[in-house]
Amino acid sequence: MVASLPLRTSVAPAVRAGAAPAVVVSVLALALLAAGVGTGVRARRAGRHG
Repeated sequence: MVASLPLRTSVAPAVRAGAAPAVVVSVLALALLAAGVGTGVRARRAGRHG
């Protein structure tokens, strides 16, 4: 009986979204990393000169 039931994978939200959520999270992570590195470099330069 279970084998005769159709699977509804095509309407699942994860299937509809595809790889987009992973790409968005990766881009946000890289942006946060770049901001942190930039802030660190700026703070070290300010400490050296000031």
